[in-house]
Amino acid sequence: LTGAYVGGPMVDNINITGNASYSWSPTAGVTGSNSATPTITQGGTYTLTVTAGNGCTASDQVVVTSAVAPTVSIVNNADVCSGGNVTLTANSVGGTGTITNIKFERSNNGGGSWATVQDNTTNPNYTTSSSLGVGAYLYRATVNLSSNCVGTSPDAVADVKADPMITDDPLNQIVCVGGSASMTVAATGGTPGLLYEWEFDNGNIVTDGTPTGVDYSSETTTALTINTNNSVAQGTIPLWVKVYATGNGCDAAYSLFADFTVVADPTVNNP
Repeated sequence: LTGAYVGGPMVDNINITGNASYSWSPTAGVTGSNSATPTITQGGTYTLTVTAGNGCTASDQVVVTSAVAPTVSIVNNADVCSGGNVTLTANSVGGTGTITNIKFERSNNGGGSWATVQDNTTNPNYTTSSSLGVGAYLYRATVNLSSNCVGTSPDAVADVKADPMITDDPLNQIVCVGGSASMTVAATGGTPGLLYEWEFDNGNIVTDGTPTGVDYSSETTTALTINTNNSVAQGTIPLWVKVYATGNGCDAAYSLFADFTVVADPTVNNP
């Protein structure tokens, strides 16, 4: 007899002519202790005694090793926008034996039910579907080893978010020469977070001194501050904000134009 892993059947070239009986000892942890091919569920040294029909007996021993399940985790998971995808990787550490199969499953109801999305492969990578609708998604990976040991990862989150969307556009502002004003924008969606870029003049980012006499602050936030000095010319500057996110599949959103208008100080005529 040769060694085996816990959970595996014992099949070891037992050739008996005529009727025979089989007896495994000890019997603890042995299913089918009177069979030539029992299943053993705990490690140890086991003795098989075979009794032939003529009363002759023979015995042999086998050492069964307690196999270890792998520790499995999913890495590289990240949220995406609608139409995007991410490649998940099943990371398997330890365990007895070699990998024979890796299965990925997905749940769209918080783990209430699971659907197999990739199976019958040793490929540790799975690319999520770009056709999934906006929603919350969990993934898990199960790794099978040649020792019959199985490890399953904790649930990994890879949600699908809506693209960035403007909910409140900036409003027109009018100041006198040397005055200041603020424009604000509100937006939702995107992943991992929204980014803001205030622009003017065919998509250029606002820059201090352009036009002359105008300075900007907080130009990468939801609230742009515009300051003028006495060298600013009267007139109107159209401004807008680009809202975007770096997640896979995320499209940018653009606000409506808002006019920043500089007018002359009021004058008072003597009566």
